[in-house]
Amino acid sequence: MDKLCTLTEHHCRNLLTGYGWPRDMEIAFRLSYSQGDGAAFYGHLTCEDLSRILEQQVSRGELRKAECRRLVRRIEASDTVLYLERNAFGHRYAHAGCIRYVWRDGDCAPDNDVAGEIESLIRSDVEALCRQMACDGYLLQEAMLPSSEPVVFQRNTANFVVRVEETEDVYCGDDDAEFRNELIALILDKGACYRPLAISVVSTTSGNTMGTAWAGDALRLPGQPVRAWFDRHWLTEATEEARQTINALTQAFSTFVKTH
Repeated sequence: MDKLCTLTEHHCRNLLTGYGWPRDMEIAFRLSYSQGDGAAFYGHLTCEDLSRILEQQVSRGELRKAECRRLVRRIEASDTVLYLERNAFGHRYAHAGCIRYVWRDGDCAPDNDVAGEIESLIRSDVEALCRQMACDGYLLQEAMLPSSEPVVFQRNTANFVVRVEETEDVYCGDDDAEFRNELIALILDKGACYRPLAISVVSTTSGNTMGTAWAGDALRLPGQPVRAWFDRHWLTEATEEARQTINALTQAFSTFVKTH
């Protein structure tokens, strides 16, 4: 889960940046397919932040340049800060409806009409961002948590079964931003999955697991053959552990035979 949370938060911050918002907003998300679940974010917007956000809306064709210039002049004259805070629902849920908008800190806050216009434009960004964060968050979650059929494949020999199955997160590395961005793009655009795997060597006689290896970075694309993504080094680790287990059992049993 640590890796999933890290990647989801990183993506949410990328979305904020793309809309001209500060990257350091507080991110909150609850993604358990329950009522009230989703994503939200909190923090404050300075005059500079508000101006940048409105200019981004102009670049997306959502606001006319003349309207943007008029509002930016009023924002700069007001020297105030718009806070996005949790309302009564924000402590239990995470969605756009959990946010309240409060003007503070300015010696000359914008008048009600201008404040209402700005809040309306900011609210439209918030609603779009919260929807996108939640939608993408669910896709990331589905791509990184074990599926309903966790066994990816297995191979049978005369005495053993080699089984590869999805498992919970076994490692959370300090991946750099470039890697995270590439991984997010593969998941959201290509439908890739990035699930940790357990590679086990199981005795068909006793049913005991003789050796296990862990792969915390198994990236798979839809329709990709096993040979394209499976690292045989994982299998080598599992079989080596199985060999050591079998040798230890053999030695223990030989000692048992000698003493009896």
